[in-house]
Amino acid sequence: MLVFNYLGKKMNFKDMRVSAHTFRQTFCHHLAISGMSAFAIQKLMRHQSISVTMRYVAMCGNELREQNDKYNL
Repeated sequence: MLVFNYLGKKMNFKDMRVSAHTFRQTFCHHLAISGMSAFAIQKLMRHQSISVTMRYVAMCGNELREQNDKYNL
């Protein structure tokens, strides 16, 4: 926990939560933006349900959800 407090102060993040979860969520979001499929992200992040993965990547818009719905019946 001290590491994340230090990073938050060092990077001057005043109103932003800095935690392992934040880094994990950001990593997942960047994977989705770069075009990685939701299924691949699900496996990489070890989510048991695709719905959990879809919550993480929902910020990318509906395109990812539409592709997932199309190929994962």
